[in-house]
Amino acid sequence: MATGTPSRANARRAAVIEFIDRYITEWGHPPTVREIASGLCIPSTSSVQRELEWLRAHGALTWRAGKPRTFAVNPAAGQIIEEA
Repeated sequence: MATGTPSRANARRAAVIEFIDRYITEWGHPPTVREIASGLCIPSTSSVQRELEWLRAHGALTWRAGKPRTFAVNPAAGQIIEEA
């Protein structure tokens, strides 16, 4: 984003990435979608899922479909979000 001010959507995406990173550091494994929603006070898991899908489509996050707790954050995730 050219203005240097993150959009609301990008701020939420960055918060999701930061939450996943912190969770992995603290617990040794990735969080579930429900844990992300709870940890970020997002009322709907479908809202979290939408952000996760965006992050995956843009290469900031990966996971194994159908397998729980398989999120992996791309080290360049912050830059990917900023450039969106």
